[in-house]
Amino acid sequence: MKRTQWWTRLTLLPVLALLLAVVAGCPGGGDTGSSSGATKKDGAKAEGGSGESKKGGAEVASTGWGTLKGVVSLEGMPPNMEQEDKQVKDLMNKHKDKSECEKGSDSEKTQQSWRIKNGKVENVVVFLKPVKKGDYFKVDPTKKTWKDEVVIDQPHCAYLPHVTLLFPYYISGKDASGKDVTKPTGQKFLVKNSASFVHNTKYAQGDSPDATEGKNTAINSKDALEVTGVKALYSQPIKLECTIHTWMNGYAWALDHPYAAVTDSDGAYEIKNVPAGADLQIVVWHEGKFVNKGETTKLKDGENVKDFTIKAQ
Repeated sequence: MKRTQWWTRLTLLPVLALLLAVVAGCPGGGDTGSSSGATKKDGAKAEGGSGESKKGGAEVASTGWGTLKGVVSLEGMPPNMEQEDKQVKDLMNKHKDKSECEKGSDSEKTQQSWRIKNGKVENVVVFLKPVKKGDYFKVDPTKKTWKDEVVIDQPHCAYLPHVTLLFPYYISGKDASGKDVTKPTGQKFLVKNSASFVHNTKYAQGDSPDATEGKNTAINSKDALEVTGVKALYSQPIKLECTIHTWMNGYAWALDHPYAAVTDSDGAYEIKNVPAGADLQIVVWHEGKFVNKGETTKLKDGENVKDFTIKAQ
């Protein structure tokens, strides 16, 4: 009887060893594999994980490089800017920081939503978007058109510039599971307070789990806040507000490519080194709404001219 039990134990030993090896290799049993896409403490994704991680897709098959430029005009009657200007001035006149706010330029003491000159619209964002969800644009680091540091200042009682662009990272490929592999550009985003009094910057990008984490932070005079963990979204920008001076607001569009521009005071925009020879979409946005959610086109090498119109509501 004792011999039989001893022999049985010897027979079971290889089986038990095999079972232990299988369990050790299963998900949840120790190391779960690649750390690609791990989240840093400040909310930024490590290289290999995108803020808007998409499975599948491929690089947009462009065949060259071009320039996209044009003008954005207003169609129809302009909005009642005088009424909006009055609302800003009324709020400013009642505020304890009135005397400092009034030291700003005329443009800082009026509404920021509409800047129209000779029928042309300022602060309109024009950017490219892949036609197919999950696709991404190739970015050539040697064709640099972006800034190393983007600064929004509050010299008095307005965000300057009112609308800006961010390029925190780009997609360099897909991993084995089909998720985006990203490379950071190293660009910094600062909200500066060069005023002589305190500002409070509240920023948010929406409720999506892929959005930049919102915060509400006081910024002392002559100080600055570095916004980290910025996520690139095609759906909405980061909105900035000052809860101390409630008429203040601004926008920062974060994208995973540099093919974007903001119209100047003449309503003109220009995007250099855009991918040519492939189907893509051109998106146009102005102050809280999409003017064009995606006009599909194919850009050519060299100069491409695309004008757009905004209908005032």
